[in-house]
Amino acid sequence: MKRRALSVIFLILVHLVANAQSGFRPGYIIKNNGDTINGQVFYSIDSRFEKICQFRRFEIAHGVNYGPDEIVAFGFRNGRYFESKNNGNRKKFYECIIKSVVSVYIISGKAKGQLFIDHASTGFIRLNRGQNLGAEGEEYDAASITSLIRRSAEQSSLPVREFYKTARVNTLTDYTVSQPGSLWRVGMTGGYQFLTLTIPGNNLNLYFKEAEYNTSYRPAAGIFINRKLSRRSDLASIDLSLLYLTDSYYGYAEYTTVSDCRDDIFIDFSAIQVPLSLKFSFGKHRFHPFVKAGMFGSFQLSNMYNRFSERQYGSEIFTDSYSDFKLEDDFGFQGTIGMEFQVGQARKISLETGYMQGNQKLIHTNSAYSTSIKTKVFSLMLRIGL
Repeated sequence: MKRRALSVIFLILVHLVANAQSGFRPGYIIKNNGDTINGQVFYSIDSRFEKICQFRRFEIAHGVNYGPDEIVAFGFRNGRYFESKNNGNRKKFYECIIKSVVSVYIISGKAKGQLFIDHASTGFIRLNRGQNLGAEGEEYDAASITSLIRRSAEQSSLPVREFYKTARVNTLTDYTVSQPGSLWRVGMTGGYQFLTLTIPGNNLNLYFKEAEYNTSYRPAAGIFINRKLSRRSDLASIDLSLLYLTDSYYGYAEYTTVSDCRDDIFIDFSAIQVPLSLKFSFGKHRFHPFVKAGMFGSFQLSNMYNRFSERQYGSEIFTDSYSDFKLEDDFGFQGTIGMEFQVGQARKISLETGYMQGNQKLIHTNSAYSTSIKTKVFSLMLRIGL
């Protein structure tokens, strides 16, 4: 399970491919009365273009959303162009790749999929391999449509304008939840934490004091939220993560009191770990080293403690089982160094390694007695911004 989680993270990295950057770009809209208004149009993933156009007149103006019933067309300066068309019972924006007496359209983002044409004789229709129905219900086969296009091209003096030149936005690399320049960033994070622990114990519970504990490695995954302290600089920010993790601590002790003792200690738990840090980033290009320092807490979702005890008096052996402790939350400090780099134009990922030192309490269920679990964790995490 742990190997599978790590494999998924690296597969995501392999498939990251750069294309273009989302955000407002110079463009225009054409209103239903024919007026053209220049400004800025939001450039986004292809599925968004079918339903809505977000437009603003100036950089500091608020964006206004226009649907296919509210405008005739919109486009980007020296780039892609979309028109509102009715194909069936509702309108949506289709991407125009050739504009002339016979215009050719596609569904945004599906250049190798369905083709549509618009002509005075046929209206706006989808091209099929067999028969094609015109706007008035008449049928056109492939030969008649080819003949129509040729005749129209020979008879028409209208220039042919080609579009479809702007690179697309790739969801994995170039489309982010946060707007460019935003103070906030969110994303996913995951990796492994390698842990060693000690339980000092005392003479009342030599099984803690004398035990040797396993070195554990555990997957941790969740989300992060980052907020810059200044809109003008990426230098300083506050970083908060929410990670889900599970672990099993095991210890084995051999010691002698009035008998020869052998104890197996099992502690299992699941928790939400919350590291809170002050982050400092450096660099001006695609690679940004950073350091983080702060505190963390691990808040228990569930936990279980069991100790199997064996006592030997000469040739006689007695065994017993105990569940007399419960695990409390974990608190400590942590520090991290890492490298953040840009993939494509908008997506950022980072690889970081850190050290965490914490302290948990084991509380005896029938008394006020408690002992500490001292943990030291080396972590290796990967982050991908959303």
